[in-house]
Amino acid sequence: MKKTVYLAVLAAAAILTAAIAVGASSHSAPELETVTAPIQVTTSSDKGVMPPLAVDKTWSDVANNGTGTVVHSFSINPNYGHLKLTIENLSGHPVTVNLEHTLTDRQYFSITIAAHSSYTWKNFEQGYPQGMRTGDYKLTWNGGGYAVNGTVGGKLASQTTELP
Repeated sequence: MKKTVYLAVLAAAAILTAAIAVGASSHSAPELETVTAPIQVTTSSDKGVMPPLAVDKTWSDVANNGTGTVVHSFSINPNYGHLKLTIENLSGHPVTVNLEHTLTDRQYFSITIAAHSSYTWKNFEQGYPQGMRTGDYKLTWNGGGYAVNGTVGGKLASQTTELP
């Protein structure tokens, strides 16, 4: 009985192997395409793979809508909690700028920048060495009765050394 079962399994394996070999040889491999554009590879941190330690976002914007208040919004993604902001007041009057986390209403700073001056803010130099909370932020400019005119440049990174 054992010999019969053994031979039946062996015969089935041989037939299956032959069928796979015939099926594989009847299909030709697809033609390969030459790709000239860069390919973006993304990884998921869900499986324990660390994202690359690099700058997540760099942006700039203009604060000039002809009014005394301008609001900029941006988001901080997980693993990129170090923030550098360069704020420049181009107007002839002082402007007050506030940074606030939208969900918690936590205010990170409120500064007054003199006319034709600039200010650079880095979280790790201003009491937040662990990084910023993820989520949405708003940067509010207030010209105190005068029209706001300025620029802001922002940069997010995973390490403080990436924000000179």
